[in-house]
Amino acid sequence: MKHLFFLCLLTLRIFPQVEQTASVELYFGTESTFGGPITFYLSNQGQVWGGDLLATPCIMEYYLSNDFNDPSYTITNHNQPVNQWEGMDFTTSISWFGADVYGYGLYRVTNSESTAHFYIDYRDQRISCYPGTTTGHTIDVWIKYNGSTSSFSYSNNGESLPFYSIINDQYLTMWELKNVGSPHIDQLPDFWDHGLALIPSQSGNHPRLVWGPHPTLTDVVAYKVYRKYGTSTFDPIATNDFDKYDYIDTELTLDLQQGGANAYYFVKAVVINESESEATNTVVANIAGQSPEKQINLQNTIYNFQINNYPNPFNPTTNIQYSIPTDGLVSLIVYDLLGREVATLVSESKTAGSYSVDFNASTFASGTYIYQLKAGEFLSTKKMLLIK
Repeated sequence: MKHLFFLCLLTLRIFPQVEQTASVELYFGTESTFGGPITFYLSNQGQVWGGDLLATPCIMEYYLSNDFNDPSYTITNHNQPVNQWEGMDFTTSISWFGADVYGYGLYRVTNSESTAHFYIDYRDQRISCYPGTTTGHTIDVWIKYNGSTSSFSYSNNGESLPFYSIINDQYLTMWELKNVGSPHIDQLPDFWDHGLALIPSQSGNHPRLVWGPHPTLTDVVAYKVYRKYGTSTFDPIATNDFDKYDYIDTELTLDLQQGGANAYYFVKAVVINESESEATNTVVANIAGQSPEKQINLQNTIYNFQINNYPNPFNPTTNIQYSIPTDGLVSLIVYDLLGREVATLVSESKTAGSYSVDFNASTFASGTYIYQLKAGEFLSTKKMLLIK
């Protein structure tokens, strides 16, 4: 049932006629559906942030979290009126004074009945303070599954009408559903380092990148999307307006069998003087067969110095990729924040090329670690976050 915590947080809620499971954020119902149980699933598609209420109204503490529980909800009593729907919430397994902790993330919604699915983005620190809705409370969304058409629809206010159709792979955002403008993410720690996610496009199964506003720069005029194949260098492929936080790469098609080559992406913010911010985290798309031209480009790659790791944050293993343009002695060392060496991953002569090495931190404590690549006079140091 709804926790008293939420009653204190938002006093303008009007609850449905039945008790709900936990602190319900997604209500589920069915129509034209008969037979056995149908289970609905919520799975995160990237980094999740937790949020604890420190004081009312809406004074929160946010933090990176790997503790999100992929929840599910099973309907056995089909075709019920909206005011009798129940559901699940998008929370971590942590509780704070008896109240579930919100998981601010990008999620995929699926069910056990069909291949129907969609994505819903909760990465907005204001969610618990959105304006009230007609039924339920500020964060609630009502999801209907139609058994005769194997399709979803949604309502943002809990009334019987209107329900809006959802197309497979459709990307929905909470700030648009609730008509509150663009997302606010400046209080979500390290958002720029973790906020880029990749999902399929709604049409054509192309890689679709979604992110959010830069959390600290106030003079952003555009966002620039970069891409590379395999071991090639990153090149800019698109520029978005300052208030557009997604991009579909129509040149490539995702390989659903995960047997193709990899394409890598990151995003940079562009400010008024045309300088660019640091890159976001890098996401990887497994793509269907490349054109001969792209294959030739890969075969004739001129290597540059570069280093990155994925995933980041990680638990407990991450893969560090690096490339060097000339032959020579290479060292790759991991340090803790006190500068103490904790692992030597590479210390040998290498020929020019691209390499990768796994770093297993299963015996290390959670926290930030530094990895440093040294090759000749080249030196590069980057951070990675271990979350257990």
